[in-house]
Amino acid sequence: MHRKIRQIEIGILIVTVCFGFAGFAQAGEPLDLVRTAVDKAVQILKDPKLQSQDKKRERIERLREALNPIFDYEEMAKRALGTHWRRRTPAEQEEFVKLFRDFFGKNLFGQGGSLWRRESAVRSRANRQGFCPSRIDHH
Repeated sequence: MHRKIRQIEIGILIVTVCFGFAGFAQAGEPLDLVRTAVDKAVQILKDPKLQSQDKKRERIERLREALNPIFDYEEMAKRALGTHWRRRTPAEQEEFVKLFRDFFGKNLFGQGGSLWRRESAVRSRANRQGFCPSRIDHH
């Protein structure tokens, strides 16, 4: 159980560091923000009242409430679209941020309220002119 909780803490920290600090440059100590959010998430995951399957929705909602403040979804969505962001109208940008937040949350929390999916893989093929095709698998 402790190992699983530690893995969850590390997972949250990695995701946060990779995506979430854009909006908190002037907001104080980033480590304190992350630590507070992770501590809340761990408390939610340890709470025996929230362990049952019928409490899944409540557990996921509480996790979202605890972790959402450390993510700058607008900045993350903007970076995900890259140069295409500027070509979108403000209404399209707003809709994309909402969809991105929903997509990100579903993938972060998975279907069972865990903070990552057990298995994931990306398979791709690299074809460079003059070279044999290469298969690349990311797990």
